[in-house]
Amino acid sequence: MSAMPVPSPPAPAPVPGTVAKYNMDGTRDQTFTPISGFGGTNAGLAISSNDVKLYVTSGGSVVEYDLSASGATVSQTFDLSAHTASTNGLCLSHDDAFLYVTEPGMALNPMGGVAPTPAPSALLVITVATGAVESLFTGSADHSPNGCFVSPDDPNLVHMINFQHGVTAWNKNSGVAAVTWGSDLQAIQQTEGDVRAGDGLVHYNGMWYVSLWKIQMDMSTGAPVASGVGTIYSCATSSTTCSVFVADLAGADLQLDLRDASRPILISPDLLAMSVVGIELPLPSTTTTTTSGGSSDSTESSAGDATSGGSTSDGSTSATNGTTSSSAAPGALPSLGNLADAAVVMLPFFAIMGLQ
Repeated sequence: MSAMPVPSPPAPAPVPGTVAKYNMDGTRDQTFTPISGFGGTNAGLAISSNDVKLYVTSGGSVVEYDLSASGATVSQTFDLSAHTASTNGLCLSHDDAFLYVTEPGMALNPMGGVAPTPAPSALLVITVATGAVESLFTGSADHSPNGCFVSPDDPNLVHMINFQHGVTAWNKNSGVAAVTWGSDLQAIQQTEGDVRAGDGLVHYNGMWYVSLWKIQMDMSTGAPVASGVGTIYSCATSSTTCSVFVADLAGADLQLDLRDASRPILISPDLLAMSVVGIELPLPSTTTTTTSGGSSDSTESSAGDATSGGSTSDGSTSATNGTTSSSAAPGALPSLGNLADAAVVMLPFFAIMGLQ
């Protein structure tokens, strides 16, 4: 008589203050040991272009890890305490030479207002090869940087979606750089009675994609409302205004999946709904549809992590001469574990998730 196999119980979801690895079907990779010990300060993540280095914010420092299939080991720690006691966002230049670090210096409160945080706004840059840390600005009245994106053509130029100052740009050698459409988003953010925080920012094919969200309370329950509280905007590089790209989505740190050049995907963690959304972006002179991840046609990436194949939904997005219109609702990827009360930050290869 043979014994019936007993399945192993599922691994518990990582607690706040950890970094875990997830597959694109929404399941956690149980062979990867989560990184812990951050105490809720791991708000920002970045990964090197070759997938071997992971960077995590941790209070007044950034920790660099060497990645393996089974976990991560500390490689070095960049001490930023001489410049800031708090860190939020990270973005790595495309040549992996410079790591930019942001701190907005403010937060939204449950009543929909803005309150300063103990640490002032800051933009720092780390030269990865030497570990040298440079403060580009602190305590600025014109910047409150949250998400950031480094120009693929110039590792010295970083764009920032500010908590309350639209989108601005900074050249680490020469200072402020012009953004023709940045103030349009600032006006939206600072609308009286409807204040919104800027969070995610990416660039693809001449178009910027930017996420804004707000806190809206259900007065009967005292809990945050998880719908109708965020928008992703598209902003053409040469334009002065932005358009609604996806409504009703509280997007956190936006990322791009460009592993399939014919099918670029914008990945947006939905901060309040605790799910992750994949949106197929328009190619030049083409019409594409939004994607829903987690279906059976997912394929394996070169790094061994599944990239979502997904199905299509009604509606389409189109691009003509650098302008984008959208009539499509995004397709939601599966909820990635128990992420209640957690801020989700995706990486370019979508394998590691930070829980705040």
